[in-house]
Amino acid sequence: MYLFEDEKWRNFRPLSYSRPISDLRVGCIALGEKIEAYAGRAVKGLLIRDYVAPVAKEEHPGLLINQVNEETTLFVNSRFIPTGDFHRDIADLAPGDVLLDKREDVIAFNGPYRILKEAMEDGTVANEKLRSLARSSRKIDIAMPLYIWDLIRLNVQELIRDFEILKKRGTFGKIDMGVHILNRMYVYIDETAVIKPGVVIDAEEGPVFIDRDVTIGPNSVLVGPLFVGPGSVVKMGAKLNHGVSLGPVTKAGGEIEETIIQGYSNKQHEGFLGHAYLGSWVNIGADTNNSDLKNTYGPIKVNFFGQEINTGMIFLGLIMGDHSKSGINTMFNTGTIVGFSANVFGGDFPPKFIPSFGWGGASGITEYDLEKALEVAKRVMQRRNVKLTPAYEKLFRHLYEITRNEREPYLSSR
Repeated sequence: MYLFEDEKWRNFRPLSYSRPISDLRVGCIALGEKIEAYAGRAVKGLLIRDYVAPVAKEEHPGLLINQVNEETTLFVNSRFIPTGDFHRDIADLAPGDVLLDKREDVIAFNGPYRILKEAMEDGTVANEKLRSLARSSRKIDIAMPLYIWDLIRLNVQELIRDFEILKKRGTFGKIDMGVHILNRMYVYIDETAVIKPGVVIDAEEGPVFIDRDVTIGPNSVLVGPLFVGPGSVVKMGAKLNHGVSLGPVTKAGGEIEETIIQGYSNKQHEGFLGHAYLGSWVNIGADTNNSDLKNTYGPIKVNFFGQEINTGMIFLGLIMGDHSKSGINTMFNTGTIVGFSANVFGGDFPPKFIPSFGWGGASGITEYDLEKALEVAKRVMQRRNVKLTPAYEKLFRHLYEITRNEREPYLSSR
């Protein structure tokens, strides 16, 4: 089985700028891991954008990247979130057929790679073209996530479902006196984890999964459903409310609710982060807050790369791409989107869209110098003992070039 990206990868920006869609986290695990678990088949390779491929090869050494060894095989859309019936759906897929979602986007194709390649443009599959090339199609009553905020909306349900996929229960590790655990049957604490005095772990409304080498600081409150990824640190007094998914090597503090953090990021100080999605290598300054609910309680609209979209969601906070940062006391409005490697700071609310490599806030946006951005990225990654490889630097520079048009309207209006 191989995973492919379709032309709607752009809807998952800024997170999808720097990684395959299959690596996006929702719940306890990434999209690609979910597909593998529900399909009951191993993922052998990824078909992705060419510019992302070199870094993907480094991060997934066991997978084929933009290479298929079988003449005929199963190809699955990376942004699909499968259900328990998925293994039967693909078993019933005859050679040459496609499986479609409610919108008639292709979930899966069973057939020759040469046909899939005919439907590909710039390394991604055009849904309409693949449908036209297929022998026949079958539609199922599922809608794949269409935008990045759909993953935030689905995170609570996916945390619950993934707890069953991971098949781990029990409280191990170093659990100090004075730790209170509610509904233990829905809690997993790895044997290498450390839980300090005064911690409350509440799994009465959903499971709590604490992975390896995690430290939970004193007097923290963790409410499920919740996932804390390997090597992460929850700071003392933190309040992690339901629906939080922390990727690996994350520092978390203050108040966080219904939020996904991809990994290797810091939100360790006081301040509220809710209904948000942060990429990797992000740093949220002390007392940064985001609004996730309008005073009118109405649906939230976003400025999505120049297009106004009504998300239909009542709760939606901050979406921030990799290597971006906020200064102390930054205030983000509902539905704010911050691109890749941006720096946001200053008083008052910044614009609801900050372009990639943007520098500034409410008083205006200038361009973040590429060489300085790279220098900071290297320094930040070294602090986590991760090397910024030549392939990653090339990706970084490529993103600077392809996001020029994204910045131009903001820079020219100064």
